[in-house]
Amino acid sequence: MSSYAGGSLIQWTGTHASKGPYMSCKSWLEDVQQVLDYSQFPFLWVIRWNVWNRRNRWVHQNQLIPTKLVSDYAQLIAAESQEAWESPCPLQQPRAAVRWEKPELGSIKVNMDGA
Repeated sequence: MSSYAGGSLIQWTGTHASKGPYMSCKSWLEDVQQVLDYSQFPFLWVIRWNVWNRRNRWVHQNQLIPTKLVSDYAQLIAAESQEAWESPCPLQQPRAAVRWEKPELGSIKVNMDGA
């Protein structure tokens, strides 16, 4: 098992004891959903993006990001996103309804909201 700030993740080898090798990312994700709890998903998605980004930098820019840096960055971003989701959202005051008003005589009113 690997661990991170939000808990632990199972190390996947690309095989499942009862199914054999995964044929698609979708089938792997379906199994992962049944094993991980909700708090572990931010780390999963961030690590997947970091691995994809690392590969693209290697292929397109010939720049190799150290594996440790990929993992550390994923843990940081996952912890920050988890904290943001768990923190209370400040209540916003409801806005007063703005209603259309007829322009004054001799003036032109232009709609600028793109509607």
